[in-house]
Amino acid sequence: MLLPVEDNVKIPVRIYIPKGKKGLFKTIFYIPGTAFIASEIKFTHVICSHLCEKSQCQVIIINHRLAPENQFPKGYQDAYNVFKYFMQQMPENYLIEKDHVAIVGYSSGGNFAATMALQARKEGIHVTQQVLVSPIVDLSRSLQGFENYERQDKAISEEFINFFLKLYVPEKTDLKDPLLSPFWAKKEEVRTLPRTAIIFAEYDRFRSDAEYYYTKLKGENVPVERFVADAENHAYLWYKLEVVDKIAEIVVTAFEPESIRSLSPKHRIVDLVPVVSKNHPKKDEDENEEAANPANRPRSKL
Repeated sequence: MLLPVEDNVKIPVRIYIPKGKKGLFKTIFYIPGTAFIASEIKFTHVICSHLCEKSQCQVIIINHRLAPENQFPKGYQDAYNVFKYFMQQMPENYLIEKDHVAIVGYSSGGNFAATMALQARKEGIHVTQQVLVSPIVDLSRSLQGFENYERQDKAISEEFINFFLKLYVPEKTDLKDPLLSPFWAKKEEVRTLPRTAIIFAEYDRFRSDAEYYYTKLKGENVPVERFVADAENHAYLWYKLEVVDKIAEIVVTAFEPESIRSLSPKHRIVDLVPVVSKNHPKKDEDENEEAANPANRPRSKL
């Protein structure tokens, strides 16, 4: 379907509904990774159809206009306006169960998802869970600490990142504007975020973004978990359906908290195996040390 968001602007939206289910649906809004400049359909179809089946939730794909013709903030505004349309104007028409809503975004879509979750809380729109998959949350590219891992990513280069950011971001833009780089949102805004899961690859070009956003959220007492796809690079979501299975599990757990109330966070991660970083000796996790240097954290493998 085409959804009008402005005069003469219509955004394509695709909806997946669980087979055989009726009534209102628990709903996942998914924002694909586009590098802000490129449309991607085939992989997104596989991801979202599988996510719909595994979670038994309705999945709504949110698209947006692309740079360079439509630079920041147009793409983000499109995505958030589509989300608001479904959540505020027409939830009953699209069978959305408003108390059970998740936002999921991959790569540049993770940038939009993180910003949308922040904006939704400001405007009183309920979000139960956000899942950020290899998100780029700091477009100033000033978060560092995992370069040794990031340099091993053969799927996406730093040169390509510079290329698409130049196309997406207008000149003289403040790269630490929270609307552009949600990592730089104020602490008092971050601490109101919903449950969050951050997933990334071991050799992910945006691993520093993921790790430091996790640290920031945890420091503000946001209920946040982190997961790593061992020995993978930034493209892992396109071919590892077990990652999609994990997203479905995370969302279902958030929607049905009564079933896991008595379990600790470690017990909830039933299919993950603790893995110790190759660069650090095995030891118990210490929250103070973790906040000071996230590279010292043990991680869980998908």
